[in-house]
Order: sequence, then C-alpha cells, then structure tokens
Amino acid sequence: MRLAKVIACVVAVSALFVSLTTEGVQLRKQNLKQLIEQSNHIIYGTVLSVSDGISNKGVPFTEVTVDIISSAKDIPQKSSEYTFRQFGFIKPSQERQEKRRFAIAPEGTPRWFEGESVIAFLYKVDPKTGLQSTVGQKQGKLNVEQGKLDNQFGNDLGKVLGIDQALLSSEEAKAISANSKIDAGVFMSVIKRLVAESRS
Repeated sequence: MRLAKVIACVVAVSALFVSLTTEGVQLRKQNLKQLIEQSNHIIYGTVLSVSDGISNKGVPFTEVTVDIISSAKDIPQKSSEYTFRQFGFIKPSQERQEKRRFAIAPEGTPRWFEGESVIAFLYKVDPKTGLQSTVGQKQGKLNVEQGKLDNQFGNDLGKVLGIDQALLSSEEAKAISANSKIDAGVFMSVIKRLVAESRS
C-alpha cells in the first residue's frame, strides 16, 4: 500500500512538472539577456557529484554539487561548493525500480556529469519542494571545455545584451564579439558587470 502511494505521488508530480516545464521549453526560447534577468544564481564551476533520490514528500530529484570557480549572483553559503536538486532522475536505476521508472526527468531537462565544467543559470529554490531548476531548462546550462564555451547566442553578444562597448575592457569586448569560442572567465566578468549595473 505504501509503495502504491509513493508511485501515485511520483506520477502526479511528474505529470504536473512535465505540463509546466516541457511546454515552456517548447514555447519560449531564452536569449542570454533573459537567462540573466530570470536567474537567481549564476554559477561557473566543475560538477563534483551527481546522485538521485526521493524526498520525504515522494518527489524524485537529481542532486548536483558544483565546485564554484566564479559566481555572478549571490550564493547563499560561504562554501566554494553549491548543491541543488532538480526534478526527476537523470537515468533509471535497477534499485527500487518500481518507484523510479515513473520518475525520469522530462525531455528538456539538463543532464549533469561528474567532472564537466558548466555555467548554470538557476531559478530560486522552490520553497515547497526544495527543487531548483535551470532557467529555460537545457538553455540554462552552458558547457565549458578547456576554459571556453561556444557562442550560442549569435556572433556579437554585445548586441544581444545591449552592452555599451565603451564600458568594456578590450579583452571583454573582443571576447563577446567572437564568432566561436568565448573565454569562460571573461564571459563571467561581463555577466557580473551586467548584474551589478542592474542593481545600481
């Protein structure tokens, strides 16, 4: 009986989450400016661990811990690590299979892997579930390879963001106008500048 209740709860939460998030992914494409404006935390770092579980309310989650290199919005802890939980499991597990087969993260949810470097734009933690998702789902996770990330937002980020080029250093201006790879450190410094200006 208890197992049936857990499965029913997982199914109900999964259906609600899919209806809210998958529709958003399909209908709303986020540009970089929107990612910045809607995020509560913006972090750049290396994924230390990825695990899954079920909360005491029966909500399935994937827990991700990131070793922070840089952050552009406040992180509510002094540690250099940040841990958050997103809805659903990254992949099924043979353990407790009956519960878990209903709890795979919906399409559009970002996947996380130990050792990868990422920049993540995160919403506020949901006070009821304790879950925290990336803005725009997959769009809120940028992969960094060898210190650089692909320019996914057009050839000139300055125009996308409405940045006054006169306010940027020569290194920053060159980085955000690049056609392909952008230095992640410079990218984060530009994001920090935008966040600071929006608060002033």
